[in-house]
Amino acid sequence: MKKIVTLLIPILFSMQLVSAQKTNASFTLSPQALRNFYMQKSKTKTMDGFVLLIAGVAMANEEIKINASQSPSSHPYSGGIKTNGYNKKLWLLFFGRATTLASIPFFISAGRKKEQASRIENRGYSHW
Repeated sequence: MKKIVTLLIPILFSMQLVSAQKTNASFTLSPQALRNFYMQKSKTKTMDGFVLLIAGVAMANEEIKINASQSPSSHPYSGGIKTNGYNKKLWLLFFGRATTLASIPFFISAGRKKEQASRIENRGYSHW
């Protein structure tokens, strides 16, 4: 039974990957439709980037607030005894920073999509 499940999982994933492939939209759309397509993708990537950025900053900010509200003797570097509250909330800072850094590729991708749309608008049809 274990072997069947082990073989079934990769097969299901490969079927999903094959069915999710799309054809290249640049050959089937008019230049104006292609420009609109890239502008919509740019807006979506920008929104995703802002969501990740705001969420990351909020998580890191909350951890800093929680850390600042603790008494000085409970901080790990003050020579006092560590408390569980500090260690429990430290993950907010790490995940907040990671989420904030994860937003950078979304902004870069949004800029590239917007650049592609402007190339199509300025020169007519030219594919990246």
